[in-house]
Amino acid sequence: MGKIRQPLADKILENSVSKHLASAIKEWQTISKIHNEIDGSIRCLCGQPGIKDWYELENVKNGKVLIHIGANCITYFTAATDFLPADSLKKLGKLKQTASEDQEPIFTKTHFPQSLINYLWENDVFTERPENNFHAYTDYKRFNELIHKGGRRASHSPEEYAELTQLWQDFIKPFLLDQPRKELHLETLDHSSFAYQKRIQELESQVAELQAQLAEKDESGSKLKSADKNEGKKRQPILPKPKEKEESLSAPSAYKTIQTITRRRKNKRHLLPSDFNAELLDYFLAREFITKAQESKLRTAMAHSNYALNDYLRKDVNAILIPLTETIKKDKSS
Repeated sequence: MGKIRQPLADKILENSVSKHLASAIKEWQTISKIHNEIDGSIRCLCGQPGIKDWYELENVKNGKVLIHIGANCITYFTAATDFLPADSLKKLGKLKQTASEDQEPIFTKTHFPQSLINYLWENDVFTERPENNFHAYTDYKRFNELIHKGGRRASHSPEEYAELTQLWQDFIKPFLLDQPRKELHLETLDHSSFAYQKRIQELESQVAELQAQLAEKDESGSKLKSADKNEGKKRQPILPKPKEKEESLSAPSAYKTIQTITRRRKNKRHLLPSDFNAELLDYFLAREFITKAQESKLRTAMAHSNYALNDYLRKDVNAILIPLTETIKKDKSS
């Protein structure tokens, strides 16, 4: 797959939210395919004439639609790779071949150009783990520094080479081979497990203690106001009524798209702030998928590019997105 033609690139950027081509391509999904043998004058948006099959795409962020995307150009949207220069695509193919042959690559910028390293970062190859203090950007930055230190020739100390080898074996190689990588996941406790039952008992004990304190407080207060009427009687604590969820709450048009993304993504990758919009956040808040404080943090993250998030906000946002992804994936309401 060579470089995308300029007319198609211009059309994508014109109708996308992002103004960066690699990110803008991710906003589009295929909604239909049309086969035509009657009209031979149809042109692809790239300018290619006489296409018999074309695709219709929809932007998941703004709802805009593109038609007349030819069979060759649709690969830019459906392929596993982001938009990359032709030479970087060739090097990516060589890396996949190296990984499939169970060999180690040469860690130089000749084999890992900057566009290819950025591609690995944008596809979440570097993940949170204890060794990087749960900041994936640390691994990306370190890998980038070591690759450029060697220049066009490998010149790393044994310790540095060990770092590069670990990142290759644990994250880059499994990603290239489409295999599970080392990641941290939230697991739901089985209701029959000992830990679950113990936690339930602790919570019941806390609730009983709070109810007793509320009852004692209500009783003492009522005695001061009217001792003759309330003597010998204990008032039960008034617990807040659960909020009634709206039964007719309709999901935004992009919600099914988000569910499709969570179910199709491999390696249990969670959603990113760039996958959401304001309407979706309002819906999650109304459904109580997230709290008001969490919604505020997600809006802040959406307002910044992925590189602009500080480490603390990135950690907080990931702690929100991991369980939110699982909730959306399991939701049957839509």
